[in-house]
Amino acid sequence: MEQQTVLSSQNGRDSESTVLSSQNGRTTEGTVLSSQYNGMAEGTVLSSQTEDSWRPGLLLKRGDRVKEYTITDFISKSGEAEVYKGTRDGREYAVKLYLNEISLKEGVVNRLVGKEFHNLAHMVEVGEIPIEFRKGEELHKFYEISPLYKEVSKPVPYAELCRMIGQVNEGLHELHGMGIYHKDIKPANIMVDEDNTYRIIDFGISSVAERGQTHINNTVTGISFDYASPDARATSKASPEEDYYSFGISIYEFFTGELPYAELGSANNRYEQLNSIGIRVRESQHMPKELIKLIHGLTFYSNNPELKKKRWGYEKVKQWLEDPSGLEDLDMGQAGSTQTVKKASESGRATTLYKKSFGFHGRQIQDSYTLADELGNHWEEGKKLVGRGYLEDFFQENGSEYVSFRSACEDTRNLLEEAASADEEDLAYWKLVYELEPKLNQFYWNVPKEDGTTGYTCEELGVYFFLKPMQDQKKKGGIPEVTQKLLASGRLSVYLRESLKDEKRYQKALRLQKEYESGDAEKAVWRLGYLLTGKALFNYRGQSFETKKQLYDFLIQWTNSLSLEDAVRAAKTFQNTKEFQAWLESQEE
Repeated sequence: MEQQTVLSSQNGRDSESTVLSSQNGRTTEGTVLSSQYNGMAEGTVLSSQTEDSWRPGLLLKRGDRVKEYTITDFISKSGEAEVYKGTRDGREYAVKLYLNEISLKEGVVNRLVGKEFHNLAHMVEVGEIPIEFRKGEELHKFYEISPLYKEVSKPVPYAELCRMIGQVNEGLHELHGMGIYHKDIKPANIMVDEDNTYRIIDFGISSVAERGQTHINNTVTGISFDYASPDARATSKASPEEDYYSFGISIYEFFTGELPYAELGSANNRYEQLNSIGIRVRESQHMPKELIKLIHGLTFYSNNPELKKKRWGYEKVKQWLEDPSGLEDLDMGQAGSTQTVKKASESGRATTLYKKSFGFHGRQIQDSYTLADELGNHWEEGKKLVGRGYLEDFFQENGSEYVSFRSACEDTRNLLEEAASADEEDLAYWKLVYELEPKLNQFYWNVPKEDGTTGYTCEELGVYFFLKPMQDQKKKGGIPEVTQKLLASGRLSVYLRESLKDEKRYQKALRLQKEYESGDAEKAVWRLGYLLTGKALFNYRGQSFETKKQLYDFLIQWTNSLSLEDAVRAAKTFQNTKEFQAWLESQEE
């Protein structure tokens, strides 16, 4: 969410744009925001030369009321919300109206709403209101009211920037002290109030840690890619450290007026720098060495967990404000802890060597096998990478002989944009991963394991997609959704035939998939799990049995202590189950 002022500062002067807007056949004069921040801000801000501030599609119009607040102007629109200027008792407020079902998390609201903080936005109130969308049609939308703060003009002089750093540091301390992680710290979310005090705004995607957690993970967030740490982009990780990383990037932009990688040329170069050696702050001219040290500390990144703990937080920023000379400079260029992969000619696994390397997850990748494996094991981040065109730029830079790979990436990017569902996106991405490296011998799919990776051996595939889900769902019955989706994709047989080149297993899987589609689905799923793992184990009374004899010997010994009636009843608990029938059939092959 972007909150922006009615007046924007240009060369020290306030300016406002006047437009004519048509409402109910009458032409009226209204004021809209023109923003010079970063071209156009993330939310759509209308200018006098493009469109009317009250264009079709907006949910509110001038004169509408949200509770006791009268709407007087439109400020911005983003994917998540529309922001308006409203007045109440002669004071101006920002009225944020969420567009989707998204709303502030209850834990965040309970800690912030109606309370005053030194360096956090005052969330005056939140709630839900009915809006007449069309005649006779009513929508219920979540709203949020806060004072109308002012945008900070860039670049910010060093002395003023130090004042801002101190106040934002205290704001983050306030927020983290309540167990809230902001997750979207950036210049647009740092504003000033009427007393010229800096405040952190916009808690739309903030999260609350529970039970003493130091960080949380969310599968889907609205984090701003340019300001997020490599960890946050890869896993949507939220923690104080991730907020401070974003703060470091924001400080750089506040001082220079641009992002640290604004002049790197291509998107791939920018992505490579972010994920391998960090931010080259020393390339920025006229930046005080004390400020360079602070940004290095806040944005320190290493794929070594122990080194990663060195990133600066609240106490280090306080120390820096008091005496920057007394702190170590964590030079990102030296501490990136990058890894270099083996040449494909040495490993023998890859079909293609690249002239230039590609930076991904702290690694400098220069062969097709490692690239495809990393893309497969970091599914969501890889999809974003392809969707933003980074791989296309990489293959373009490597030369004309890589044009087929560039075209494949471009085709996949278009498919991702046109996909009607997440399943269609995953299928398009899956095909690209194996097109980049036909020699891949693992199966990759968008279902993370305990370690967060999404690559599976054939045996793991049988466990994670068939046997374990079926065992977990025994009481409910039916086929688990994760299994259904995999079988519906048709990728299993392709993997067995083209990646593993296991003709015998492929033919059996093909037969079992036909049984799944037209015959006994549950039994076929158990058989597929046994086929992929290469071992059929029947679990009963806390033990696993690989052969009928093992089970028989156990039952004879155990049921000797039971009456005949109890022994028969015990046998009936499993003998008619699909799992047991599938296990018996597997013994006969």
